[in-house]
Amino acid sequence: MVYVTIKEQTADRLHLSREPTTRSWSIVVGCLSLAFGAACYTADNMAWKLFYVCALSYLGVSTLEDWEDCVFDRSTGQVTIRKVGLLRKMFQPTADQKCVVSNLSEIVQVKVNTNTVRYAGNCHQLVLVFSAGYSMGVTETFTFGDKSEHENIADVIRKFLKLDEDRIEEDKEEYEDDTTASSTGDSFEQIDDSEVVDETTQ
Repeated sequence: MVYVTIKEQTADRLHLSREPTTRSWSIVVGCLSLAFGAACYTADNMAWKLFYVCALSYLGVSTLEDWEDCVFDRSTGQVTIRKVGLLRKMFQPTADQKCVVSNLSEIVQVKVNTNTVRYAGNCHQLVLVFSAGYSMGVTETFTFGDKSEHENIADVIRKFLKLDEDRIEEDKEEYEDDTTASSTGDSFEQIDDSEVVDETTQ
C-alpha cells in the first residue's frame, strides 16, 4: 500500500489520506477467526464462549490502524490534520474527530524523518516544519517501506505551498544583499587631481 493517497489536488486545495493497510485488516480477520473458532469448537460454557468472542474481537479492532487525513486549503489559509479510529466510528460516530489546525503561511519546510528499528529496518514519517520551531507529522506514525514514496509526497506538498520558489527568491535576495555590501566595502574613495602629490618632485 502507498504511504498516502492524494484524494484531491487543485490550485487551492490538497487532500492527502491514509487508510488502514492490508496487514492491519489481516490482523482483525485473524482475531475474529480465533474468536469464532474458540466459540464453536471449545467445550466451555456459553459465558466463556461469549468472553472469547468479545475479547478477541475487541483486540482485533483496537489494533486496526486509524484513518488519517491531511488537508491543505489556500482559501482558509490552514492545514488540517484529522485522525479517527474504527472504535470511535462504531461507538461515537457523532463525536468530534481528533483534529489539529495550523496556518499554511507558517510552514517553512517539508522533510522526511527516518528512524531505524532493530531487526525491522528503517521507518519514515513526513513532517511539516513551522516558523515557530515546532514540527507536525502529516501522519501520526512512522511507516515502513520505500522512502521514495515519502519524498514524492513531500515534493507534491512543496510545489503546492511553493516552498521551492520562496527559497529561490530568498536566496536571490540574500545574494543581492551580499553583492551590494561587497561592492560598497570594496569601493575606492574618489579624489581630485589636485590632491595627488608627486613624490619625485619632493
